[in-house]
Formats: sequence, structure tokens, C-alpha cells
Amino acid sequence: MFRWFGYLPEGQWYDQTQHEWVMLLKGEVTLEFEQGDSVTLTPGDYLTIVPHQKHRVASTSKSSETLWLAVFYD
Repeated sequence: MFRWFGYLPEGQWYDQTQHEWVMLLKGEVTLEFEQGDSVTLTPGDYLTIVPHQKHRVASTSKSSETLWLAVFYD
């Protein structure tokens, strides 16, 4: 198991070279994308972020831990 407690400075975007498949296991998270879209995930929700689709975490659960599985692939 790998745990990562990341921090992205305000105003910055993740810009990855690989696909990222994300499934939310616990809590709630809202992701926003540079083109203006956003999506809120609850447990069991998943999505694929394509390479160079700039995104960031807009918010996470305030009342519980947020836990997700992220798989990176080409």
C-alpha cells in the first residue's frame, strides 16, 4: 500500500504524461479541470484523466478521511 500526502500550491495544475484512473473509496472529493469542468466523486465513483488534462483537487471531505485508488498507465 502506498500513501501519498501531496500538496499542490494554490493556482497550480497537475499535468501528467500518463493516463490516471481514479476510484474514490471513502469520503468525497471535487476535482476541477483547467477547461472549467468539475466533478464530485463519492465512494464507488471512478474516472479516467487523460494525459495532459490539467486538473487539481478543489475540495475534500471535511467530516471524514478521503481515500482513493489511483492507477497510472500509458
